Amino acid sequence: ITAEQSLQLTGTVNEYYGRTQLVDITHLEICDNSASPAPVTISLPTSSQTYFEKYENMLVTFPQSLTINAHHDFTRYGELILGTQPHLNPTSIVPPGTPEYELLTNTYQLDKIILDDGKLTYNPNPLIHPNGEIITLENPFRTGDTLTNITGILDYAYGNYRIQPTQPAHHFTSNPRTSSPIDVGGDIKVASINVMNYFTTLGSRGAADETELTRQREKLLTAIIQLDADILGLVEIENNNEAIQDLVEGLNSNIGDELYTYVDTGSIGIDEIKVALIYKAASVTPTG
Repeated sequence: ITAEQSLQLTGTVNEYYGRTQLVDITHLEICDNSASPAPVTISLPTSSQTYFEKYENMLVTFPQSLTINAHHDFTRYGELILGTQPHLNPTSIVPPGTPEYELLTNTYQLDKIILDDGKLTYNPNPLIHPNGEIITLENPFRTGDTLTNITGILDYAYGNYRIQPTQPAHHFTSNPRTSSPIDVGGDIKVASINVMNYFTTLGSRGAADETELTRQREKLLTAIIQLDADILGLVEIENNNEAIQDLVEGLNSNIGDELYTYVDTGSIGIDEIKVALIYKAASVTPTG
């Protein structure tokens, strides 16, 4: 059909993996009318986790400013998790397993909507900013930033309600990146970094070949050296001694001094990855 036309269908409403659809189509008509219906206004938080069901597949809009609370699936699926306020990890506020933890977790679930990218592609390229433009270093966003003018089709997929946008959102830099770390005083710098499956065993969970490993190692060494931490926690490193030893040797070689060493734990548990600690031997000493 053309941009000046619309499609009218008549059928039976059905659910497929929780998504509302039409089956047994009895009528299909192309109409000479492209005017879209006015979007229905909905808002967060909701009164129940099924509140959005009655609006599924409708054109909707949020009248409020929503905060970007997570973007961990953005590069893979083009998804952002939004809410009316910043969502801290519940265990950063209350102890796990307590009534307060359950209450806060439920509160977050009722204050959540996914802003999708309207595509079915995996690892989309290029990545599209919520403002409709391509993501660049000059056009970024951060967790904690806010969006308005969120309008699109209310969809349901993979266990979550989501907005498939029909127009760009307005982006506001509500959580600007500082030009340098804030000086909080003290004598010891402690940091952490996710090394994103740093494996020296090629072709497993980490790098597929030596070329990929070299690229990964060079990026990590540059980042760790610039962190200049006295104690550094590593997340997602291969669960053996070889990977952390390789990383520490690379650091010291690039620095030109035997500055860093590591806590030798060997393999821990049964997973392929572990957490690990490296540190400057001249600054701190392990005890216990």
